Amino acid sequence: MVVALGTLLGLAIAFENYRGKRAWEACRAELAARGEPLDWSDLAPPPVPDDQNFFKTPLLAPLSDLVPEPVHRAYHEPRDSNAVAQVGALFSSLYPASRVQLSSWRLAQFTDLAAMQAELRGETNTRNADLRALQATPIGTPQSDLLWLLGKKSGELEEIRAALRRPHARYGIPAVDGAMALVPHLAPLRSFARAFATRALAELANGQAEAAAADITTCFQLARTFESEPLLIATLVEIAMLETAIQPLWEGLARHQWTEPQLAQFETELAKFNFVTGMARTLRFERAYSLGMLDSWRRKPRQAPMDMGDAEAPVGLPPSRMPSGWIRLGQVYIARMFQDFLVPVLDTNRVVVDIRLGERLAKEAEEHLQGWSPYKVLARLLFPALSPAVNRAAIAQTTVNHARLAVALERFRLVEGQFPAALRELAPRFLTTIPHDAVNGEPYPYRREAPDRFLLYSVGLNLTDDGAQVAQDKKGRAKPNAVEGDWVWRSGPAE
Repeated sequence: MVVALGTLLGLAIAFENYRGKRAWEACRAELAARGEPLDWSDLAPPPVPDDQNFFKTPLLAPLSDLVPEPVHRAYHEPRDSNAVAQVGALFSSLYPASRVQLSSWRLAQFTDLAAMQAELRGETNTRNADLRALQATPIGTPQSDLLWLLGKKSGELEEIRAALRRPHARYGIPAVDGAMALVPHLAPLRSFARAFATRALAELANGQAEAAAADITTCFQLARTFESEPLLIATLVEIAMLETAIQPLWEGLARHQWTEPQLAQFETELAKFNFVTGMARTLRFERAYSLGMLDSWRRKPRQAPMDMGDAEAPVGLPPSRMPSGWIRLGQVYIARMFQDFLVPVLDTNRVVVDIRLGERLAKEAEEHLQGWSPYKVLARLLFPALSPAVNRAAIAQTTVNHARLAVALERFRLVEGQFPAALRELAPRFLTTIPHDAVNGEPYPYRREAPDRFLLYSVGLNLTDDGAQVAQDKKGRAKPNAVEGDWVWRSGPAE
C-alpha cells in the first residue's frame, strides 16, 4: 500500500513537472516571438571601462566595490564600509534644513531660505563640524550661510560635476542579487542632488543666475545616471532627484532670471527624460528578476526561503520542497501578468500612461491571485504593486512636460514681450512638438492670465479637470499622488 501511494505520488509530481515545463516553454516562446526579453542578461547594459564610468570616480567608487556577504554568499556588502559611510554623510550638515521643502513649486511657492537658515543655526546640539563652524560665524544672509556651508564640500561637488562628463554610468548590480541587491549609492546621490539644488537656490538669491543654471543642469544630469539602473527603487530616486531640481528652475522662471542660452540648455537636458519608457524598462527588469529568482529556486532548492510568510502556501510547502512544475507555472503567471499590464498601460509610442486601464488591470491581477492554488502562491509573493509605480511615471512625465513648456514659454516671452495666447505658438521655434498630457494624450489646459503670467496644468490621476486645484496633505504640502486634484504649473505665486 505504501509503495503504491509512493508510486502514485511520484507519477503525480512527474506529471506536474512535465506540465509546468511545457507551459513555461510555450510562454517563453510566445513572448520571445513578440520581442519580449525575459532574462536579466538580455536586459542588462554592457559593462564599460572604469575610466568611462561615472560611478568609478574616486569619491563614488567604494559604493560599488562590493564583496560576497560571508554567511549567505548570495548577497553583497561594501568592501570598505567606512568609506561608504563617509560618502553618505557628506551633506549631513544640511539635514536640519531638510525640514524645509524643496518641492513647493507645485504650490507656486518660493523656498523659504530664512527658515532653512534658522534650522541650521538653531541645531545647537549638533556634532557636525561644518555646522558648528557655521554657527561660530557672524549671521549673514540666508543665502550666504548656505553658500558658506556648501563651500566646505566644494571639492566633492566639483568631482561629481567632472565625473558626469564621463560617457557612461553603470553601477553594475549583479544579476544573482536581483531585488535583494544592496544599493548604497542611492541615498548619497540623492544628497548630492539636494546639495546642488540648494546651492542653486542660494545663487539665485545672490543674483548669480549663471552659476545656478550650471548647478541645475548638473542636477538633471545626476538624475539621469540612474537611467540604466534595473531596480524600481532607482527609478523612483531618479524621479525624486528631478523634483528637487525643478524647484530652483521654477524660481528662476518665476523671477525671470534666466537668459536665452540658459533656457535653451534646460530644454536640451529636460528633453532627455522619458519616464514612460523608463518605467516600462524598469518593470521589465523587475519581471526578469522575479523569473530569475524562481528559476534559481528550482535549480538550487537549498537557496529558496524555508518560510515564505504566507499562511495560504500550498500544504505548507516552501519553494525548496515544491515540485519544479509548480515553480514553472508560477513563472508563467508572473510573465503573463507583467505582459498584460506593461504593454497596454505604458504607451511608449505616445508617451502616455493609461491610468484607468492600469487601475483596472492591477485590481484584476490582485483578485486573480487570491485563493488557494499551488501555482499562484509564488506569483503572489513576487508580483509587485504596479499601479503606484505607473502613477509615479505619469506624475514625473507630466513634471518634465510642464517644465519644458514653461521654459519654452519664457523663451517666447523674452522675444515677444509676453506669453503666447496658446501653446501651439511655441512650435516650431522653441519646441519641435508640443507635449501632450501624459495621462490622456490631450492638450494641456493653458491660459495666459496676464502678459507675464500663465497657468498650465494636467487633469491628474482622476482624469477630471478640477479647475487647477492642487491636492494637499494635512501639513499643506502638495500631494500629486492623491486621487483628486490637478497637477499645476503656475508662472509665479498667486497674486
